[in-house]
Order: sequence, then structure tokens, then C-alpha cells
Amino acid sequence: MLTILVAKTEKGKVIFLDGTHSPHVIRTRFANTSFYCPQCNEKLQLKVGSIKIPHFAHVTKSLCDSYSEPETKEHLLAKYKLYRWLKTQGWDVSVEKPYPDLGQRSDLSTVLNGQEFAVEFQCSSLSYGQYRKRTEGYYKRNIIPLWILAASKFPNGKSRFSHKLPLSSFHQQFIRYSSSLGQYFLIFYNAEKESIILLQPIIAISKNSFLTMHSETRVFSLTFPHFPLPSISLSSIDLKIFIQARKKWQENRIIYGKGNKDFLLSEFYQNQLFIHLLPLWVGLPVRHALAIKEPVFEWQAYLYLLLIRNDRTNRAVSLKQLKDLISRLIKTNKISRRLMHDTSNEGVLKAVEEYILLLKKLAILDGQSEFKLNQENPFVKQPSTPYKENEVEEFWRIKGKEIIHQFNERQ
Repeated sequence: MLTILVAKTEKGKVIFLDGTHSPHVIRTRFANTSFYCPQCNEKLQLKVGSIKIPHFAHVTKSLCDSYSEPETKEHLLAKYKLYRWLKTQGWDVSVEKPYPDLGQRSDLSTVLNGQEFAVEFQCSSLSYGQYRKRTEGYYKRNIIPLWILAASKFPNGKSRFSHKLPLSSFHQQFIRYSSSLGQYFLIFYNAEKESIILLQPIIAISKNSFLTMHSETRVFSLTFPHFPLPSISLSSIDLKIFIQARKKWQENRIIYGKGNKDFLLSEFYQNQLFIHLLPLWVGLPVRHALAIKEPVFEWQAYLYLLLIRNDRTNRAVSLKQLKDLISRLIKTNKISRRLMHDTSNEGVLKAVEEYILLLKKLAILDGQSEFKLNQENPFVKQPSTPYKENEVEEFWRIKGKEIIHQFNERQ
């Protein structure tokens, strides 16, 4: 049965069970009161036990759209605690605010300087379709949704690297971007400890594997809607993980690729090029790479093909051509966006910009608005045989510091 914290009386008065009264006081005060759902107007039952948090529930099985998810003790407790946190800051807070035209409700809602925020605490599974519908609904109403994941949803990794974690599709849909620090992050909330856990920065190395760190802060030391995002950047250890991931990606594409049925492999074959002979500058980390679901090695390989084709006919390539290529690949489902809210491909195109800027810094490309491969750079050409270990080490020894510096630079 569904649990609700807000109800209205026969006279229309809104009652919120905010946890400030004991079960005995609640039973006594509302002994002879009838309650109704603020969304569907069906009758509600007040439930006050010795174990579960006091709440309301529909008397009969309900099809009420805005109360479509059963709530756990963790969810109810989080709403209590987050409500109290916002109230201590002096904000006017609504709990379980219904939006009839959207057929949904927010866990918490508040208005700051004329801007409404909807706080959603998510501790149950949520499909991409459900998340997209609810998020888009808020934005249509000019409401900023703030999704906070339950601490119980914090990912568990079994890598020998303590800062390498798997993030499922569920986690990835909630990733947000901080423009001030230029990094991606996830927010978790521990209702028992009343603390915010931040997972950041989030650096993608494959579709579901990421480099990241986490920090935990008591919520009452924070000011909504601002969260502490310390600047943690790419390190030489992270770069080594990228090098290993690149090698594994190449091996997998060769072993498990489906020949001409594999679009990328087919493109390479047609251009008389080979995945296992990619130059070392294809597959470099850039900040906005997370906006693209495929690993950097994959989408940068497509850009490499365009640069090589034009180089063979001594033609330059513009930044617009490179961006248009990636946009077409997304449109034709050859590669895909990771983030639902990046509908304009802003993050995707920023990743292309960052990569081209990095190649210029590494002297791989020459040019300002149009680019050509710098044939005087010994690392530019595709090798005729796989790189030897000492050649790989030489590239990263010479170029590694510049790659890390460029990634960590605030843009």
C-alpha cells in the first residue's frame, strides 16, 4: 500500500506529518478526523504504529498517478530529514506537492529568489523513461529538479584501484555537471547520518566504468542548493588506467568485432587502416567525454578517420566538420549521448572541442579554424606494426604531463 505524508481534511486544511509530534499526540489530535488525498481526493487512512513512521495510505487500492511508487522507511525518513534541513535555512518548503497537470508530485518543493526547485529523493529503481518524463515535466513548468540518490544506492566496486567504480544506467541518468568547476558529479543522501555524499569528479573510461572519488559532509553545514565540489583532477595514476583501457578496447574490437557488420571496423577497412595500429593520440581523456556513452577510443577513432582522409588529399578539416561528423553519428545511432538532458549535444560538442584543442597542444594538429596533421611530429603517422612497449612509454613520457595539464585546466 502506498504511504503519504500529506493529506487534507474535509474542510480542505492541509496536514503534514513532519515528525515533530509523538505517535500518541498524533492519535489523540486526529482521532475523529477524516483525511483525503490532495491529488485524487480519495479517502486516506492515518497509520500510526510503533515501528513505521506515521503516514497516510489510500483506504482502497488506488490508481492515483502521482502516488505511483510505494515508499520505504528510508524514503520517508529522508523526506523528514531533508524537510527539516530546508526549514532551518528559512525556506518555505512544501512536501509531496502535487502537479495535477503533470500527473506527478515532488518529494519536496521550495522557491528561492523566484526559482522553484523540486527535490526528488530516489531510493527505488527508476527506468530511463520514467526519469525522462518526470524531469521534462518539471522543466516545462520552469522548475529545476534536483535528484538525490539514497545512500543505499551507492555503487560498490571491486577494482584494485580504489577510485575506479562501475556506474549502472540507473546511476548515469542522474549525473550532473558543474559549470563552475567543469566536472561531473552525483549526489547521495544518508538519512540516518544526515549527510550528503558527493561522487566527483566522474571521468568515463568505458560505457559503465568510471574514475571518481567521494566525500561526505553533514547536511546541516551546507546551504541549499549549493553542494561542496572540491576540485579533484586527473592524475598520472588515472592516465595509466586509461592506457590499460585503451589496450583492452583495441583487443576486444579485434577479437569480438563483427567485420563488415561493425560500422567502425568497416570504415577502417575501407580506408585501408587497422584498429590495432591506431596512433597513440587516438583515445585521450577530455573532461566532457562523459557526455558520450561510447569510450573516448571509439568516438575519437571516427575523428581520426576524417583527419586521415583529408590528409591524403592535402585538405584541411574545420572544427565544424568534426562536430558535424559526431552529430551525424549520434543521429544515425552509431554512437549515443550518455546524458538525457544534453538534448542540444552541448556536452558532446564540447568534448570534440576539447579533444581538438588537446591535439593542437600536443602538436598533432596545425591550424586555427581549420586543421591539418602535423607530419613533422613523429607520433602522427599510423605505425606499420603494433607499438613496442618502449614506444608506448616514450609517447606517454613526452606527452603525458601535457595531457594531464590540459584536462585539469578550467575551461
